[in-house]
Amino acid sequence: MQQNYTFIGEHAEKYGVNSAVILHTIIYFVLSNRKSKKNYINGKYWVFNSSNKWQFFFPFLSKHQIYRCFKELVAAGAIIEGSYNKKGYDKTLWHTLSDSLLKECIKDSYWKNRIRKPIANLQKGRCKSATPIPNINTTIDILDEIEPY
Repeated sequence: MQQNYTFIGEHAEKYGVNSAVILHTIIYFVLSNRKSKKNYINGKYWVFNSSNKWQFFFPFLSKHQIYRCFKELVAAGAIIEGSYNKKGYDKTLWHTLSDSLLKECIKDSYWKNRIRKPIANLQKGRCKSATPIPNINTTIDILDEIEPY
């Protein structure tokens, strides 16, 4: 299956193409979390993934390239890094947008059109007597269902 990737030209000029592709995905997830009110910690909405999951999204980049892009985006002030894991041994890093980049994306009509309403809000009030179908398939990974592009 062919996967298309998107990035903002100004981001590519400022951070490089690889970082712009990663930043585009981070923006999508942070704005989606903001819309659905998920992963809200210390006044910000965050996204987190293991290095394997990030490589799932960017199979054309090595883990080292992905790591370097994240470090460069943090150093440039585009994103913020944090650690909000419940287990002390969990070293998964969390990322969010800088305040200025978040404000810029919130105002941008491109992102307003890309971020859909949360599913829970779409179903609210439509069917009073129906109950949701239980999710009994425990092997489905939530990230496999998300398409940021």
